[in-house]
Amino acid sequence: MEHPSERFRCPACGADMAHSAMPGGLVCSRCGHTENGCIQDTDVVGFDFSAAENDPSRQNWGVPVRTLICPGCHGRMVAAAIDSIQSCPFCGTSPIVDSDEAPGIRPDDFIPFNVDEAAASRKRSEWIAKCRLAPSSFKRAYVSGPLKGVFLPYWAFNATVKASYVGQTANSYTDTEMSTVSVSGHTEVKPSKVKKLRWRFVSGSLDRNFTNVIYSDVEQLDQKTLARLEPYKLNELTRFAPKNLTGYVAAHAKNGLSEMWQRALAYMGGTVREQVRHTVKRGGDALGAVNTRAEFGDVSFKQWLLPLWIGAYRYKNRIYHVYINGQTGFTFGTSPKSLLKIGLFVLAASAIAALFVLIF
Repeated sequence: MEHPSERFRCPACGADMAHSAMPGGLVCSRCGHTENGCIQDTDVVGFDFSAAENDPSRQNWGVPVRTLICPGCHGRMVAAAIDSIQSCPFCGTSPIVDSDEAPGIRPDDFIPFNVDEAAASRKRSEWIAKCRLAPSSFKRAYVSGPLKGVFLPYWAFNATVKASYVGQTANSYTDTEMSTVSVSGHTEVKPSKVKKLRWRFVSGSLDRNFTNVIYSDVEQLDQKTLARLEPYKLNELTRFAPKNLTGYVAAHAKNGLSEMWQRALAYMGGTVREQVRHTVKRGGDALGAVNTRAEFGDVSFKQWLLPLWIGAYRYKNRIYHVYINGQTGFTFGTSPKSLLKIGLFVLAASAIAALFVLIF
C-alpha cells in the first residue's frame, strides 16, 4: 500500500498527482495542474566493478601465492607459496589444505606490523594475567601457545555524487470554514477554525564527495570483534609490496569487490537522499514525497590489508581467542571461567559482607 508521504500533492487543489507520459512530468488527477519532477529515485553508476573483479591482471599479487582453506572453520586464506602454513590462525585446526580458488584482487595498500611477535606475546601475557577467574591450566597453555600474524582485508571506496531532486514541503495555516449545526431544533451556520497545509514544490541539485567509505570483508571474524579491534591509524597506510606477505597470511575477502561496492553505493545513496530530504523540508512544517536522481562519478576503490595477531586455543572442546591489533597493540580475548575460582570468589564476597554487617 502506498504511504501518504510517497504521494505528491497538487499545490493548486491538494489532490494527488501522478506521473504523466511526459518524461519526469506530474499531473493533477483533479484540476490538471502539471509539474516537472524526477520520475523516481535513481542511481546512475558508470563503473563496471565485475570487470575489475574478473580482470586477470588484478589477480596477480606480484609473487606466487597459494589459497588455503581450513577444514575446521572453513576459513580461506592467502599465503606466499614459499611459506609453510601448518595450522589455521583462526581456529587452530591442523593441517590446512590448498584450494584451487583464485586469491582475489591484489591489495593496494597495507599497514605494517608495528607490534612484533615478541611484543605481541608480552601483550598476551599481560591480558591473560588479568583473567583472574580463568582456570590455571588454561592460562599456562594460553601464554605458551603460538601467535599468528594475519592481514585483514578492507575495501575503501571514493566517489562524487551529483544529485538532482524534486520534492514537496508544506507550511501550515489556519482557515475559517462555515458549517451547519443543530441548536434547539433549528439549524445554524457557524464558523470554525481548521488547520490546513499549503503544499509547494522544491527542486534543485546537490553535490557531494565521498572519501574512504570503508568496509571490512573478513569471513572469520564477526563485526563485534572487528569493531573492538578498531580504530587503525590510516595515516600509516603504505603501498603493498609482495615481500610484505612473507611470514604472514591474508584472510581471503569474504564477499569481494562487487558486493562490497553495493553496500557502499547504498550508504552513499542513502546519505545523499537524507540530505536532500532535509534540504526540501527546510523551513517547512511537513515533508511530502521526494524523488532524487543521483549520478556517481570519479568512482575508485582500494583494497587494504590491516594487521592482527591471533592466538586460538582449544580448551575442553571449545575454542578461545586472543586478539592483538598489530599496529596499536590493543589486546582483548575470550577465556573460560573456573567454577572453583568463582565459588571461592562468592564465598569471599559473602564473608566480607557478613563481617561488614557484624561491625556496623
